[in-house]
Amino acid sequence: MENNVNVVPFVDFSKRYKVDSVIKNRFSVTPPPVCTEGERFKTVKYAYQHTQGGCVANGYLYTCMHSPYVQPNKVLIIKQDLKNGRIVGFGPELEIGHANDATYNPEDNTIIVSYCDGTTRMAILDADTLEHKDTVALEGHVLCNIHYDPVTKVYVACAVQNEAIYVYDKDFKLINSFKAFMTPGPEVEYSMQGCITDGKYVYVLEWHGGQKWGELRGRGGATTSTSTSHFNVFDIYTGEHVAVIDTGIPREIEYAAYVDGKFLVGCNRIDWNGLEVWEVSVTADED
Repeated sequence: MENNVNVVPFVDFSKRYKVDSVIKNRFSVTPPPVCTEGERFKTVKYAYQHTQGGCVANGYLYTCMHSPYVQPNKVLIIKQDLKNGRIVGFGPELEIGHANDATYNPEDNTIIVSYCDGTTRMAILDADTLEHKDTVALEGHVLCNIHYDPVTKVYVACAVQNEAIYVYDKDFKLINSFKAFMTPGPEVEYSMQGCITDGKYVYVLEWHGGQKWGELRGRGGATTSTSTSHFNVFDIYTGEHVAVIDTGIPREIEYAAYVDGKFLVGCNRIDWNGLEVWEVSVTADED
C-alpha cells in the first residue's frame, strides 16, 4: 500500500516533542437530557452518563453518550458548539451498540459510529439530523473504533484490544492491514478506546485505570485518580510502531479530534457521569 498524497502528520516524530494538557470544558448529565423507562431496572430511570465515541464536524463537537443500564443499550448524541462548549442539540435515541468511536465524512455529510458489539458493524448517521441511515459490516475482526481522513480518503479501524489495524478506502474496501499490540500496564494491559489518523499515522487511544484497576475491572470496571492514558502510534502504510505519547490526562479517554493544531480529547469524568474535553498540544521541544 502506498500513499501518493502529500500528508502533513499531526506530530513530527523526527524531532523531540513535548506535551501540554488542559481541561477545556466539562458537563454532567444528571439529570439526563432524556429519561426513558429502563428494562433492566424497572423502578428507575436511566441516564446517558457514559462518554463513548465522538467527532468534530462543521464547527460542532458530537459526543455519543451511552446508557449501559438497559438491553439493548441506548445511545444519545450530544451536539456542542466548539467555540464555547454550549450544548446546542441532541440526536434521537439510538440502538447502535456501545458506540465506542465516531468519525465524520465530509464528502457525504455522514457520521460513522462503531457498534463495538463483538462484530465489525458501523452505523452511518446523517450528520444534520443524526438519524440512523444504514449499517455496514467491514472486513476484519471485531472492530472497536473508526476514523476517516478526508485528505487521503481512507478509514482506519482497530480490532479488539488493538490486535490488528485495518485501512479501508472511502467505500470501505479493505486496502491494508497489519498486526498491532496494546501497551503492557501494571496488573492488566491498557484498554483500547478510540483512534484518529492523519493519513500517515494512526494514534490509538489507550487507557489504564490506575492502582488496583485489575481488581476493580474484574468487578465490572472502575476508574481511579491514578488513571493514565496515551496515544499508541503506528504507521498505517508500513505497520511500523512509531511512538507512545503520554497525554497527561488522568481520565478514561474515549475519542480524539484534531482541531487548529491541537488534539481535542473527549473523556469520561472521573465519576463516569458526563463528559470532559481536554486539549492536548504536542509541539517541538526546542529546549
